[in-house]
Amino acid sequence: MIGDGCIFSVEQQYQDVDLFTIPHFDKVLVGWNVRLKVVVNQENYSKLKLALPMLKHVEQGMDNWLTDEQLFKRGRNFAKTIHVRPQDADSLKYDVLIYRGFPVSSYERKYGKEISKYEVEFIALAKGLETDISNYFRIGLEPIGSIDGGSYVEYNGELYQKLTGENSRVIETEFDGEGVWSDATSRPLKAELEGGVWTNELRELDETAYWTRSVAGADGWYVSTTGSFSNDVKSTVYSIRKSLSLPGVLGIISGDGTEENPFVVG
Repeated sequence: MIGDGCIFSVEQQYQDVDLFTIPHFDKVLVGWNVRLKVVVNQENYSKLKLALPMLKHVEQGMDNWLTDEQLFKRGRNFAKTIHVRPQDADSLKYDVLIYRGFPVSSYERKYGKEISKYEVEFIALAKGLETDISNYFRIGLEPIGSIDGGSYVEYNGELYQKLTGENSRVIETEFDGEGVWSDATSRPLKAELEGGVWTNELRELDETAYWTRSVAGADGWYVSTTGSFSNDVKSTVYSIRKSLSLPGVLGIISGDGTEENPFVVG
């Protein structure tokens, strides 16, 4: 949360097409003027860097300060992905995603008078050189439930794998100790580790066997050291990979689902 209010505006930019005998014959879309004005509710160095990204943060021992950066640095390197969600939203229909937001507003501080709020205005830079769709912004996000099982997901800086199903269930990418099949720790069903993009390679973790929550007759299903499924008596001790449902209404902000570039959800 970087602010307590914002205004999102979009202006379509056109070029007139005039014929020799007929002026104003057509208009051609040549660009988008996308702006987001955010009211920042706290003043600190990180928020100042948000408003003035070309500031340089200098640290010397216990001391630190901000100063002006060298000239002719490219602004694209300082642009940020910005995600806006309406307050108390129960769907993703009006979430706004700006792919490369760059601040263009000035910063003013009146000394001798306490400042609690100031405004930062961002413009949307083109994501790339493409002239195709979805190069500046998006209104409405894909829900986390649309992600294929087996894909990697990042939420609040933590890495997970999506479990199969149109929901927000994920599995942790680290083990949570060991136990027998009846251990109370939440674990995925065998079916949640199948379908989607799941493979033995994606199921396998540190060449260590771990329990699922599914039964195979009197036995329990587990994932073997190679990522394949097998079954064993429920009293056998295997590792535990905890499963959970991520909270809230979550949509896909960026990424492609690989371990190197996971789907970032928020």
